[in-house]
Amino acid sequence: MQTLSRILRDQGDAASNAPGSVRPVDRVVLYIDDLDRCRPEDVVRVLQVVHMLLAFELFAVVIAVDARWVEECLKQSYKWLAPAGASAMAIVTDAEASARITPQDYLEKIFQISFWLEPMTAARGAEYLKSLVRASRRVTSVIAGTAGPLVETQTRATPTDVGRIDILPIELDYMRALAANIGPSPRRVKRLVNSYRLLKARLSDPRLRDFVTDRKSEDGSLRSGPYQLAIGLLVIGTGARIHAAHILTELAERDPRDGLDKVIDAFRERRHPDWIMSAQVLETLMRTQRTTDASELRGWARKVGRFLLQGSTEYLRQPGSAMQGVGSTPLETRVSAEISS
Repeated sequence: MQTLSRILRDQGDAASNAPGSVRPVDRVVLYIDDLDRCRPEDVVRVLQVVHMLLAFELFAVVIAVDARWVEECLKQSYKWLAPAGASAMAIVTDAEASARITPQDYLEKIFQISFWLEPMTAARGAEYLKSLVRASRRVTSVIAGTAGPLVETQTRATPTDVGRIDILPIELDYMRALAANIGPSPRRVKRLVNSYRLLKARLSDPRLRDFVTDRKSEDGSLRSGPYQLAIGLLVIGTGARIHAAHILTELAERDPRDGLDKVIDAFRERRHPDWIMSAQVLETLMRTQRTTDASELRGWARKVGRFLLQGSTEYLRQPGSAMQGVGSTPLETRVSAEISS
């Protein structure tokens, strides 16, 4: 490495003295991503290599990583970096804490500059969601029953839309209105969009035509097609990190005569963020979809449950269907099999 650095430096000096010459390579920039998906021992090896490379002027290294994961990997690899007496809940004085070597001390010897990305707010999530969807023709109207920012931009699916899995402006606007419930992870936003496309791909042409078409309710007023139910339930399945499968399974097994207000109250009584968020989404569905009972939710909850990352409770109860990590059937294979079923 020292020889290579000296050769490139000499070439740079020679080129600077020769007018019109091509600028030589004076720096190698190495980009490292997805380090937080590696095993702890591999993470430590990469850090060791990076530390060695940075000893030479030739190299500059940029690492995009979750700092929490790196610190945990260091604690697992070097026990002396873990907090003393953490397992025994020992009391550590300020003097002892300041004298102890921490993962932060280790990382400061490698990273000379740190830059934290801002978290994805609801507004940024909505804009990122928009960037994932191709724009298409818009026709302006208002979603029935809304008094807020939920603006519907197309009331009927045109013949050219039938059979396509593109997301229409009317669907995109509804996704953006519910984007705040997904959480701060860009991966969840992308999973919501991809799952919705796959769900639409499984619909027949007649069902796809009616999917976003206004229809008459029992009282004679117009209500939107079931696309809102699908989007709302996918938002629940994506945003509820812990209880998504249980929430959708409970909706799928609800008495169809149960009022949606009763379901919402039951969810709020759970006093868990996942259930409270789900209650908020159901309130939006009740307002925009003019849904009063759980009858329609039951069927769509079963469909949406098949697109959960961890699988629905009903799906996981089937023999041989649980995802087991290494050595199990890849998620892509499972999704492809379900689309063809």
